[in-house]
Amino acid sequence: MTNAEVIAYLASHKNTCGRIPALKLAAINHQLEIDNRKRFTWKGLIAAASLSMLFPVINAKAKPAHKTEQAPVVPAKANIINRVADSVTYITIKGVIRAKEDGQPLPGASIKVKYRGKYIEGITNVNGLFSLRVPAKAKRVLVSFVGYQSQDITLKPGEEEKAMEIMLQMNSYMLGGFGMH
Repeated sequence: MTNAEVIAYLASHKNTCGRIPALKLAAINHQLEIDNRKRFTWKGLIAAASLSMLFPVINAKAKPAHKTEQAPVVPAKANIINRVADSVTYITIKGVIRAKEDGQPLPGASIKVKYRGKYIEGITNVNGLFSLRVPAKAKRVLVSFVGYQSQDITLKPGEEEKAMEIMLQMNSYMLGGFGMH
């Protein structure tokens, strides 16, 4: 049977049961898809054109532009402040954070540096390693991890050149007071 014959047979006989090979079924479905596609008709085009005539035509009129005056450019104090802020020297602090009990790295541990009222933050990777670019005048680093005691570390000049190894101690009362170590 051809695809058209199979389609005609299935359309005229309800509740038909049978097996159709996958390749034949795919061809029949493709034929049905082609038959169901919308075709261009003049009637459709005329209907669309008629509907568009029902919408009112919008007349857009340009309004005259407002007259503006340019004030003379005066150097602002902000430019001086921006130049000072841009002249901050940065250093990179890096290292590893581990658990004091077993020396295992602590992935996701938080590192925060407060400078001029703002925090510069980072977290350790899966190996407990971190690298953070901070202003050279930053003095303190706060290291924390869930279930461990936080550490507040004072940065010393020249410390950015060596990798820091920070050991965090488990906080037993953070684990529900069971005294786990």
